[in-house]
Amino acid sequence: MPPSDPPVIQQPTRSEPPGARFDGQTFEMHGVPFLFPLDRAVFHLLYDGSTAGNPDGMIQPFIYFTRLTVTDLFNSLGVKKGITEVRETGDGKWVKSQTILVGDAQAERKLEEIGWSAGRGISSKPVWLQVL
Repeated sequence: MPPSDPPVIQQPTRSEPPGARFDGQTFEMHGVPFLFPLDRAVFHLLYDGSTAGNPDGMIQPFIYFTRLTVTDLFNSLGVKKGITEVRETGDGKWVKSQTILVGDAQAERKLEEIGWSAGRGISSKPVWLQVL
């Protein structure tokens, strides 16, 4: 009887997890692929004299994960006093919304719990924050 061919071992196919790409890009940190949490939102920081509707200073957009707390956000950005959310009402008009100060009980809540939920700036309006 002739010897049979050895069994073929199927290698698992490698597929990327959903968080491996962001806007078609992949990123690495220290040579290790970074997985983006799917619960993220776009924020616009207004500081150095900028106000909504009057960007004289600096406006910095960024992406942040909505399951983190406002205190986490403050620590990541180096916010010392607090922030005020501003909202566009149309026709170039803006109104102040909630203000959260460093150390407030509200600062311990997750971003998604105070309305800064996943998809903001991606599928709906971004969050605009005036740094105090």
